[in-house]
Amino acid sequence: MAFIGWLIRFLILPVTQTWDHETQRFIRISYKTLFEKDRNERGLPIERGAEVFLTVLDKDLNIIKETFLDHYQKIPPPHFFIDNKIWLYENIEDELGFVRISLD
Repeated sequence: MAFIGWLIRFLILPVTQTWDHETQRFIRISYKTLFEKDRNERGLPIERGAEVFLTVLDKDLNIIKETFLDHYQKIPPPHFFIDNKIWLYENIEDELGFVRISLD
């Protein structure tokens, strides 16, 4: 069953996007999972992080700007967009916290 979950996770394009009504643009977070060379006891690749990208698109889905988030190196959790910032949920010592990414 773990393999099916792993397969579904990697067959679906890892992208989430949010529509900003105020600026009339899409904010998209995408990532590429990075793996160790070794495999776990089930023969599946071992995750070691992610390359995360932030893309801003206009209402016609034309790319306005795209950037690599070099200080955020893990698979992005659920998030929301408010006040021109992306708020990513973060577990900090079993308490709810947030990583905030400001957009210029």
